[in-house]
Amino acid sequence: MSQSSRKFDELLFAIQRQTRLAEAFKAGATPDEVKLGVIQLLSPYFSNKDVLDEAAVNVLMSDAIALTNLSKNELAFSLFEYALAIHQQAYAQDKNGCLQTTVEWQPAIYEGLSVFWSQYYLEFDKVDLQAEEFLHECLRNLGAITEGAIKPLSKELLQQQRVKNGNYALKGTTKELDFGIVINELHRSSPNPNFFAPWGVRLSQWRNIAQHLSASVEGAAFVCKYGRPEKEIRLTRAELFQVTKHMYDTFSGLRLANSFFAVDYMVELVSAGLRPESMRGRNEMELLHLVSGLASQGFEVVDFQKDESGAMLVIKDMTSLDPNMRRFHTVQFVGLLWYCTKAPIVTVEYLQQDGTPNFRTRAPADLFVRIEKEQLPTSAIAEEAELTDLIKNLVIPEVSK
Repeated sequence: MSQSSRKFDELLFAIQRQTRLAEAFKAGATPDEVKLGVIQLLSPYFSNKDVLDEAAVNVLMSDAIALTNLSKNELAFSLFEYALAIHQQAYAQDKNGCLQTTVEWQPAIYEGLSVFWSQYYLEFDKVDLQAEEFLHECLRNLGAITEGAIKPLSKELLQQQRVKNGNYALKGTTKELDFGIVINELHRSSPNPNFFAPWGVRLSQWRNIAQHLSASVEGAAFVCKYGRPEKEIRLTRAELFQVTKHMYDTFSGLRLANSFFAVDYMVELVSAGLRPESMRGRNEMELLHLVSGLASQGFEVVDFQKDESGAMLVIKDMTSLDPNMRRFHTVQFVGLLWYCTKAPIVTVEYLQQDGTPNFRTRAPADLFVRIEKEQLPTSAIAEEAELTDLIKNLVIPEVSK
């Protein structure tokens, strides 16, 4: 297995550990029922129901899972609902100002997502670390997630809040504002003092504690110092770990609010100048959408390989539906795999529910380049890709496609 494949392994299979979709399909659920469940879960947060119906599986499935996980943290979940409400109220107050704010901040927000993935890959179990090393790792996480990922989301949120309050034209962009000023303004207007100051310490101060390494170990306590005049907060090991975890949940809540609003109003945002490519992040993000989307349609990822020669995804049916019908549904997945990996050759193999290899689709990158450039219909994949019946070990002739 290549280094690239190993890098993605945990990401690709995490989605299957975090959901109960396999159990649902074994109990007789259909892909349409799963999609309906996603729509019902997300419906309270969307104004454009047609957009939600179209995006529920391929775009929003991973976010639906993230929202379910976020609901376990009541404070972070409430922050998500509050941040989304600010976006929606800003749109009602000043449509143009709200849309322009979203367009302006999306590139920085997606750059921040890269910081999250770097932290994800570097993360390891801290349970056996000595106190000093445990503190060092927690500070590293806190500093990266607050400065790199929460900061652009906070600045976008404050700008939307100014739009909502009708003073956007007066105060303008938040791009040049210090992080501390941004958090202070958000904190003052927040209905919950803990949204932007968990444990009584503001997000920007947690950032400063991490970046200035202004924390130390005193016996069983971790002492963090911040502010002028200097203050301190003493935490147990468990509490410091909870602070670190909460920062990731804070990021998730702010990100989901931004993401839901952007998907909800994507057509208008593109008309306002948003370039869809500015919302493309690292390949990991695209793969997460792919794997979660496959899971929602009743396909389990059992293998993923990627190197300089190509990428291959092996999926197994989790439903008891007719394999001879389901296998042709998998043809479209090579396009999604190429979009995620940009590999020179992409291959998707379909296994029946009992693990029997049934079908393979293989296509070169130039096919998808032409589809994008010439705006060809997705049916071009079935017409030009190599389709192989693995039961009969026979390439399906073009005339039969």
